[in-house]
Amino acid sequence: MRRETGFTLIELLVAMTVTALLLTAVYQSVVSVRKATVQATAGNAAHHRARLLADRLGRELLSLQVRRAETATWLVVTGQGDQPELTFTSSASSPLAGAPGVPSRISYSLRAATVDETGPYVLQRSEGSVLSLSEPRQLRFIDGIRQLHWRFLVAGTWQDTFEATADQLLPAAVSVFLESADGTAFRTAFVVAAAGG
Repeated sequence: MRRETGFTLIELLVAMTVTALLLTAVYQSVVSVRKATVQATAGNAAHHRARLLADRLGRELLSLQVRRAETATWLVVTGQGDQPELTFTSSASSPLAGAPGVPSRISYSLRAATVDETGPYVLQRSEGSVLSLSEPRQLRFIDGIRQLHWRFLVAGTWQDTFEATADQLLPAAVSVFLESADGTAFRTAFVVAAAGG
């Protein structure tokens, strides 16, 4: 009797089961790597946004230009809560100001995001030369923000608001808390230095 070569039905079923188990394990590995990549990318993006804010704001606060007799140069805080705004005069101007080397009036404000922007809020930065009569130019600085909160160190105590007076032109430090739409939080503080008198 001649024996046929090939696989039996049981051998084929066992091979297909083993292959299916191996493919399931590989698929789960690929899915978990993809999920980790997406989370790392989101975390990196949030870190990058926070670093942008820290770099620029730190440089600007270290270069404040405050004149006691000119209230227009004072640091001003408005709208604490959902849409806080911080405005000040700094010599660390950017090309956005339109007048290199001339102090600029800089403002950071939070506004609701539009449909084509990420997150509930967008941090807007406006800057204009103190010598310019035109409106300052506004720039969408960081999107994807859930929360932004300023705090001010005055007489050794952190406060949620700050109002400049002739006796107290500046806080000793400014703290910023930024939470992105994905829940990543960032907090830092800047010692305030000012030129002028």
